Amino acid sequence: MKSTSTAVCTARPSLALMKYWGKEDLGQGDPYTGRNIPATPSLAVTLEGIETRTEVSLFSTPAAPADPAAPELPTPPPAPNPGTSTPGGAADSISINGTAQPVEQFRDFFNLLRRRFAAWRRENPRAFTIPDSQVPVFQAESSNTFPTAAGLASSASGLAALTGAAVAALIRPELRPTWYTALVTQEGELQNQIQTSLQAAPGGSALEILQTLSRDHLSTPSWPAELTGLPDTLELSRIARAGSGSASRSIFGGFTLFPPGAVQALPVAPPAFWPDFRIVLLRLTRDQKPLSSRQAMNRTRDTSPYYQAWLQDAPKQTDKAIQALLAADPAELGRLTQLSYLRMFSTMFSADPPVVYWLPASLQIIRLAQDLRTRGLQVWETMDAGPQVKLLTTAADLEEVLHGLSSALPAIEPVVCKPGRGLEFSHAS
Repeated sequence: MKSTSTAVCTARPSLALMKYWGKEDLGQGDPYTGRNIPATPSLAVTLEGIETRTEVSLFSTPAAPADPAAPELPTPPPAPNPGTSTPGGAADSISINGTAQPVEQFRDFFNLLRRRFAAWRRENPRAFTIPDSQVPVFQAESSNTFPTAAGLASSASGLAALTGAAVAALIRPELRPTWYTALVTQEGELQNQIQTSLQAAPGGSALEILQTLSRDHLSTPSWPAELTGLPDTLELSRIARAGSGSASRSIFGGFTLFPPGAVQALPVAPPAFWPDFRIVLLRLTRDQKPLSSRQAMNRTRDTSPYYQAWLQDAPKQTDKAIQALLAADPAELGRLTQLSYLRMFSTMFSADPPVVYWLPASLQIIRLAQDLRTRGLQVWETMDAGPQVKLLTTAADLEEVLHGLSSALPAIEPVVCKPGRGLEFSHAS
């Protein structure tokens, strides 16, 4: 069966400097699903140097009959069962690095895309590849240039790339270049708006200012008339968030913030804001971690006696970290980044049963970073829900940091990243 169209999107992982650990539930108050709403803020950087590339082939199947009792509502499209075909002969599917994934894990995400597509098409039916009588079916092939499910934020880049490719495949090919350009322009305008708001309130709480912008006063910048009804960058962030909270940040490049209680991330500063910022990724194992981040987060929330203290403390530290970022202060941002991951892990260690991802080499690198700091180097470690360690440093200190690593751990091949780009699109038809 021939696809209606295809699209390719590349996204990069988002490394949380201040950790996203804990979720709220908006329930019916969130049309994008009430899941993956952060209970704590996360300040993050998008990484240039590793990436996910996703190609989506779009098929279509006849729409379900409209419900005459509720004509104003879009009729939910059929949700194909795993391994079975729709009436049109196609079913949702996704593979990662050539391995088919259980499609039921992505069913809510694909159904959300179908619901949002129905709303977009009503507003601008000529902009899309599938007519009113059909609903879309998505078949995705993703590949990562780094290990999957090993604590290197593959879910962030994976769901962001899937969001971008799936939405692009829905849009008519002749409109896509205009849409791509508008997304980049809008991201820059949003960054300028955020910077202006922060500069207008010196001494105020940066986190509170950004929370208010996200919730109430973030105006949508100019959007070309021919793209009326098409999703902008903020909506892409909301859709990606429904699949993975951290994916909402990977939509954008540079430095981002996912405020507590927010439905989308915010682009705080572009990659060029801090060109000397460096991140060194240390892949200690390619094995998948024994417990997913979502499972670990839920266990921590339900059983750790320190979880509530984490919720109260994280916003205070994140506010300081935003100020350190805006000042491009590596020592202060590094100190706060280290504090964030250690306090996050304290909730995991105190869960019942405890969640322990660390390997002996993880602790060895933590001690090495401490030793390098005593020599005057700007280097601070951080970890996510997994055994891998990341080091924050500067371009000036990078060579000495890498020398220290090669001397202490010659078998580990570091990957050096810098602040990276947001979504990129290519080879769409």
